[in-house]
Formats: sequence, structure tokens, C-alpha cells
Amino acid sequence: MSKVYSLFIVLLLFSNSFSQSYHVIESQPDHIIIEFNFSQGYKIVDTVINGRTFQRITESGFSSRNAGEPWLPEYNVNIGIPFGSNPKVTVLENKTSDFSNKMIPPFPELDPEVNEYSADNMDIVIYSSNNFFPKSPAKLSSSFTVRYAKIITLNLAPFQYQPVSRQLRKNNYLKIRIDYNSKGLSAEYTSDRSTEDYLRSSVLNFDQAVQWMGKPLSPQTPTLNGSYWYDPNKEWFKIYVNTKGIYRVSYDELIASGAQLGSNTESNKIELYCNGELVPVDVYDHGDQIFNQGDYFQFVGFPPDPSPNATMNIYNLTNVYWFSYQSDSTGLYYQKMAGFVGNSTRNYLSSLTTLHFEKDSIYERLGLAPDGERDYWFWGKATAFNGVPTLKFDYRFDGFIQNIQLDSHYVRLKVRMHGLTSSSFCTTDHKAYISITDQPIGSIIWDGQKAVTFDQRFYVSSDSINIFPEGNRLQVEVRGDICQDVNNDEIRINWAEFEYWRFNRVFGDYYNFTNYDISGMNRYRLWYWYANEMLVYIPQKNRLLINNYFANDSLQTVFFTDTLSGKTEYFCSSPEYYSTVDSIAVDVPSSLRDISNGSDYIIIYHPDFFGLAESFGLYRTNNFPDSTIQNPRIKIVDVNQIYDEFSYGLLDPYALQYFVKYAFEQWQAPAPFYIVLMGDMSYDYREILPDSRKNFIPSIPFFSNLYGQSASDNLIVTVAGNALKPELAIGRLSM
Repeated sequence: MSKVYSLFIVLLLFSNSFSQSYHVIESQPDHIIIEFNFSQGYKIVDTVINGRTFQRITESGFSSRNAGEPWLPEYNVNIGIPFGSNPKVTVLENKTSDFSNKMIPPFPELDPEVNEYSADNMDIVIYSSNNFFPKSPAKLSSSFTVRYAKIITLNLAPFQYQPVSRQLRKNNYLKIRIDYNSKGLSAEYTSDRSTEDYLRSSVLNFDQAVQWMGKPLSPQTPTLNGSYWYDPNKEWFKIYVNTKGIYRVSYDELIASGAQLGSNTESNKIELYCNGELVPVDVYDHGDQIFNQGDYFQFVGFPPDPSPNATMNIYNLTNVYWFSYQSDSTGLYYQKMAGFVGNSTRNYLSSLTTLHFEKDSIYERLGLAPDGERDYWFWGKATAFNGVPTLKFDYRFDGFIQNIQLDSHYVRLKVRMHGLTSSSFCTTDHKAYISITDQPIGSIIWDGQKAVTFDQRFYVSSDSINIFPEGNRLQVEVRGDICQDVNNDEIRINWAEFEYWRFNRVFGDYYNFTNYDISGMNRYRLWYWYANEMLVYIPQKNRLLINNYFANDSLQTVFFTDTLSGKTEYFCSSPEYYSTVDSIAVDVPSSLRDISNGSDYIIIYHPDFFGLAESFGLYRTNNFPDSTIQNPRIKIVDVNQIYDEFSYGLLDPYALQYFVKYAFEQWQAPAPFYIVLMGDMSYDYREILPDSRKNFIPSIPFFSNLYGQSASDNLIVTVAGNALKPELAIGRLSM
């Protein structure tokens, strides 16, 4: 069942509270007693829906129920509570009147003002019950935080309904007691006028609630003086890479990028970070411990980590590595170790290999999906209309069978797909047929706008499934043949993977593979190694294996040994093999984590609009929206500096929320109240689609029923609690 939600639900919950008669009888530090009078303000009227007569209860306020529940009014008031409390509600007195033979219709799934209303969506469990709904006339909803206040909503039922007997009960008068059950001091008192203003207009117990304002005391509260990897007093350089591999950065490249290395920089002052963690480096300084002319360092680089629910990063094409030559102690360096020892528990001639194929080229909002936990970017599509395939997904790939292990000719194929069409007339909407070069592999059936992974092993041979040296095709087809009532079918293809055991035949001087054993000492055999030396980088262990064993045979075989304690990835290369980085850029230092900062009004701008941001900041200094603030603190912030300090230099919409949360919690009081975003946004952050607008300031993705993935600037300023109520005001100047 779905529920009618709004980003402003917290405000709406209180919108009907003053339209009824209530009276606070007693408000103490440990409890509150309130009486409510519902004798006036409601009417029971007959209404005809689909030819049947029902009774509707009319009211002037806002009401919300789960779709299918009896359409009864709900009355809500907000109560301020102490942080760390566990409130309980008790009905002290209740005066009622009963009405017989009443048929209450179900709450609609969609807005009846816009969509045709149907009374057929009754919740069977509730409507077949002989108990009152709701069971109690009073209950407490989950608590939420607004800036420095903790609040809970009291839900009251002016009416209760017994569906089987059709008895309608009106609760004319209720006396309610709420005990806070506070656990003592659990928040550090914080004076905040904005919080006071909200409490004054929104809770019944303002005099008590204002005394409980504060910052929650928690073991997770960050230490203000704790160390953080980014030090704005250092000179940093951003190194960009977009593929996995071994990279070399030379002294000369760094000098050309603006590094003031001089001729006496100590090698042990070199440090490299990625995602806030030190990355091991291998420094070549000719043995003098000084990094100067002719020297370089190497590291294993990776593309940006996949985004949640995806196998690719949907915001960035390149990863960022942070280089400094001003380490406070020493950086992280590869420890050289002998790569061959006599003993081993297992010997490997092959490795489990995964070939992943994916290209993001289609964006879908997926408004009929059950939730937002999915990938919205797809590779291709397959369609059928009137029971006839109209578009087949067809991808050409080269063969890999020449390296498959001879005694393991099985290949595992995975194809990730997502349904697009969805019909209420079908229990299963989709059936996809998967083939390789017109050789059927299998099929899979599923329903609705959901994701599914086809996963099947098949045997590769000339008399079974052929994979040719070149010209192979991965094919996905739908035929519109799964649902009897609807013979149209449309799906999206996300990615495909082949998994097989591959002989460690290199035919070159670079080889990357992974071993999945969790323990033991393994010996690996590589052959057709076209170099006189082999280095084995193991970045997760900060280990570099040297002096590996060369058999000097006709197969050009090399052996190395390693002790495992879990999944391990190896990067084997000759000393002459390396890749160059995409680019190197000097960092513009920023100090957004300096807790001496303070602001009432923050303008977050894209560098293209720096001049406009300065002008707007000056305008707001002289024309502040809150006349009670005489000397407003205006701060303009480059969005790229937010990425630097809150998402390691990578574009990430959530970095804006992390920054606002940090400023709200750690900057000098009073906390900021206004946020302005200067620049438009786009869901196509990587500029994949030719007609996409440029993304200047991103917004946080938000899943909405029917519409699908949308954007919510409100989430950027929802920083104090788990509700959708923003703690700060936010606006966007699109340009």
C-alpha cells in the first residue's frame, strides 16, 4: 500500500491543529496533559461511489491514511520532547457516541481531485476485521528533529470504525497524557532564534520545549580538533586517472604543473591520497633519498568507485588522487619483498576472470518501480509489439576462448536487465531470451519495473556453444509472449559479464588478475612473459614483490608466491611498463572545515558565476531577508571546494549535504539559516546525452512514485534528523 506523502508533511501535520478545540491542562518537565473537543467541525454525509452508497466524513483540515484504509479524519499536534527521551501516551478520559450501519470508503491511492476514484481498493485485512480502526484513539508517531529541537507528533482519531459491524464511533472528548521518560542530560543546550521561532508556532508546549533545545550528545559526535586528511596549509596537486593500471608521475611533470619541489625534497615527504586514504607509492630516487631531476614515483590507480546500486560511477568519469610533497611524517610506500619462496599450499596456472561490458547511454526515471534502489542508466533496449520482436539488443565482442583453461570449458554469463513496461493485467510482464551469435543460452521471466539478472553457465566447444576468435554477438530479445492479455514487452539492458578460468598466458609485459582464496600460500605461474624482469604490485597490502623466479624455458615462464588472508588483486609489470595520468592540476586551497567560520547566509556557486555570486553577496549584505539581523554574515563558497573537502574532489550531490551539515553543527553560532545555490543542475552529470544541459550545482536524487527519479534541493538542508523537514531555507538561482 502506498501513502500520500509530501516534502512538507511536517508542516501539514500541524495545519489542522488550531482548527479544533484543545486545551493544555498541565505542562511539566516530565509530562503534559491535554484535552481535545471534537464535538464540532465534522459532518457525516452520504455519497455514491460506483453505484454504491458510502458515508464520508467531511472536515476542513489535512488528513492522510494508507491507501485502502478506511477514510477517516486524523488530527495531529506536535509536542516538543527532550533528546534521548522515550515518550508514552495514555488516554485518561474518552467521551464517545456511536453510529450504526455506516459504510466508510477506503482512502484513495491517487488524488481523487485529479484521478477517477474507485472504492475497490479496500484493505482486505482491515475491512474483514471486527475490531475498531484505528485500534486506539491516540498514538505517537516517530520523532523528528528540526534544527536544535526534538519533536514528536500526537496522532488523534476523532472517529474509529468497525468494518464488519459497520459501527462508527465518534470520540467527542479526549483527555491525553504524554510522559516524556527522559533519560537525563542528553543534549548540549544551544540558543538558536530560528529554532525558537519554529517551536513557538508549531508545538503545544513551547515553554518546556525551548528549554530542551540543543545539540545531541552522542559517541558519534565528531571531535572538533580531530585530524583530517586534507590540510589547506599544504600544497596539493590533483592527479586524474580514469582506468585501472600502474601509473608513473615524474618530477618533471610535477614541476610543469606548478609544484615548487626544488632540488632537495626528501622522498619520504611524498604522500598520495584517494578517497581520504593513503595510497602506497613506489619512489624511484636513484638511492639518494632526494626527489629531484630524473626521479619519479609509481602507483596503482583505479577509476572512481561505483555509485550505489550501479557498477559505474554516475557522477564522474575520472578519479582524483591527491599528491603532496609536504607530508607531516612519512607517506605510505610499497614494501619490497622476495617474490619467490620454496613452499606453497596451492599452485595456480589460471585465474578466475570476469569480462564486464557496459555503456551508459539511456536514462530512465522508472516511476513505476517499487523503490529508488536501482540504476537509472542503461546500455540498450529490447522491444516487442503485438507479439512481434521490434528491436533486439545486439553487441559484438571478440573471443576469449583461446585463453580458457582446457579442463574448465564452462563460462558463466550474467546479463543485468530492467523491465520498462508494466501492466496490471499481467502477473509477469517480461520474458527475455539470451543468445550468443544466434545460439540460445536461456531465458528469464519477471514482472514490472524491476531489475533482474540472468545468470547461467554454459559449455564452450565446437559441438556445444561456440565462441569464435572475433565477430561474436551477445543478443537479448523479447517477443511479447509472456502475458496472455498484453503482448507488448519493453526492457532495458544494463550490463553483461562473462566469467571463466583463464590461463595465465600473458603475451606481453603486463598482467592483472585476482585470486579469491581467503587464506594460504599460493604459487602463481605466468608464461609468455616478454620481459627480463617482473614486478608484482599488491596495493591492498602495500607490498611489491621483486626477485621473482624466471624458469628460462621456451614458454618464458615466471613464478611468484604470496601468502593470502583474503581476496587479493595483483598487478604484474616490467620496470618499463606504465601508463601516464590523464592530467595534473594544482589545488586551490580551502578551509571550509575551519570551525572559526560562521555564516547566516551561504551562497554556493559554480566558478562560472563567481562575479555574480560576489555581487549577490553584496546585495544580501545590504538587503538581508531577516531584519532582526543587523550585521549578516554572508559567505560565498565555490562548489568545487565543497567537493574537495567533503567528497575527495569528486562530484557528489551528497557532498553539499555533508558540507551544510558540518557548517550547521560545527561553525560558530548562530548556525546558518539560508542556503542559495547559484547554477542549474542536470541529471546527466557526465554529459553523456547530446542534448543534456550542463550541470553546475547538483541536486540530491529523490525517488517519487509515478514520476520516478527526481531532484530534491530540500535534502541538501535536511541535516539534523531523519525526517524530510529541512533545517535551513534553501533556494536556487538557475542559470
